[in-house]
Amino acid sequence: MKWTYKYLLFISTLLVMQFNQQLSGQELILYIVTPPAEISWESPRDLMRTTLFNQFRRSIRQTTYPLGHLYIGLIHEENGVEIWTGMTREHLNTAGQKVMREGYGMGILFADIEGRLQETEEIIQSIEKIEQFGESSFLRFAVSEETFLRLTDYLKEYTKRNYGDIYNGLNRPREGLGAGCAAFGESFLQLAGIPYEQWLSDWSAEIRIPENLAGGNRFKRHVTISRQLLTAKWASKDEPHYLFSVMDPFIMHHWVIEKWNDKPSDSSMQLDKKNNVKGIFMDFSHLMPPEEPIFMVR
Repeated sequence: MKWTYKYLLFISTLLVMQFNQQLSGQELILYIVTPPAEISWESPRDLMRTTLFNQFRRSIRQTTYPLGHLYIGLIHEENGVEIWTGMTREHLNTAGQKVMREGYGMGILFADIEGRLQETEEIIQSIEKIEQFGESSFLRFAVSEETFLRLTDYLKEYTKRNYGDIYNGLNRPREGLGAGCAAFGESFLQLAGIPYEQWLSDWSAEIRIPENLAGGNRFKRHVTISRQLLTAKWASKDEPHYLFSVMDPFIMHHWVIEKWNDKPSDSSMQLDKKNNVKGIFMDFSHLMPPEEPIFMVR
């Protein structure tokens, strides 16, 4: 009986130590905001239809992210540091106008749109509202002190260079060529040296956009809404096309929920929860950051 008590006490102590370890140190967080309704990537018609539905849908929350959104958190509890950021459009109706009035078509996925970096206070307030509806999840990564400093330096320099002025574009933030929210979040994973490539296909949508559906300044073509809505399939490998791949918040969110439902088979993943929002925790604090340059341009 005494041995059982000592054994249980020992196990409890280990669990408390493990829990405290998860809460301490430095963290990179990808906070996933789902769109009002699922985005369908099955065809140009379905993508346009579901995006427009989310753009104009009336709901109990403001529909500001028709394709979903990612916030990036940098937390250093010991030093009392909490930084949140994210890439968004400066004007919420810009993309819609380019598609509806200027004939961008699927070229909008490559278009430079006036953007801005979101700041900590704005995002914290947004998360508080979002969490009332249970339409979010998160990925939380423990990182080393060196990695944390690298990520904060990246954000400071990104801001200083005004790279946040270009939303979307070619989605190459480390080259200063624009970034949507997902590409910006992915750049933090790259710079942290987190081996996220093993999950990338599970988080992403990839499509082959027919050449005749890509309009706007970059492609010198005008594409009508009706042409998109009448196109029932993406291009084949042999047809003229533009390849587009992106981490999709809706897909990422359901990946997290599936892990919760099925329990992760990967022992490096731990189920996590905060304010009734489900997440996944992974510890990469043992990894040193990559030696490659932070930016691809001087």
